Amino acid sequence: MAVTAESGKNVEVNTTAELHFKINVNLDIWSHDVFVLEVSDKWVIPDNPVCKSVEVSENTNYFLAADGADALPCSADKDNNKIYVYGIENEIDIDVLGGEKGSLYFELSIGSFTAPDADFYTSAYYW
Repeated sequence: MAVTAESGKNVEVNTTAELHFKINVNLDIWSHDVFVLEVSDKWVIPDNPVCKSVEVSENTNYFLAADGADALPCSADKDNNKIYVYGIENEIDIDVLGGEKGSLYFELSIGSFTAPDADFYTSAYYW
């Protein structure tokens, strides 16, 4: 999984940031599966995160809500540094939709994290 700040912008310390999580999925996904993202404790998880699916260039975006919208319901577990993303409507059969690669990419945008109050090396994070 690749994690970047919005549009690859640099993020200033102790400011609000939107993070993008790009994930390569090689397993089937069932309608209403839940994705759990465990975030480094160096970032402050928002009380009410805003989650949405982002178009990717590698394949069709199947990661949409029931109404076909890119906004996905999500909730925060601040005590355990986790965000739960749910409400993906499409059932995704990797054997059918993944083609020869046998996998699909999808990207989630989640805002509004508060960036760490100091500069850390990338190796200090875990995702």
